[in-house]
Amino acid sequence: MGLTLDDHALNSTETNPFVAVEFDIFKNSFDPPLEHAGIDINSMISVANVTWLADIKDGKLNEAW
Repeated sequence: MGLTLDDHALNSTETNPFVAVEFDIFKNSFDPPLEHAGIDINSMISVANVTWLADIKDGKLNEAW
C-alpha cells in the first residue's frame, strides 16, 4: 500500500516516485464502476485493476491474492 501527503502522488518525479497497491471502495470520477484493487504508478489513477467484491464496509473479513 502507498501513503501520500496531500498531492505528492499527483506530482511524482524521478526523485519522488510513487507506487501503491490500492484497495478502493470509494467511487471517484476516474474509477472503474465497481470496488477494485489497483496498481498505481506515479498517479492516483490505476494503471491496472481488477474488480474486488469486498464486504469491508460491513466489517467482514476480506482477502486479496
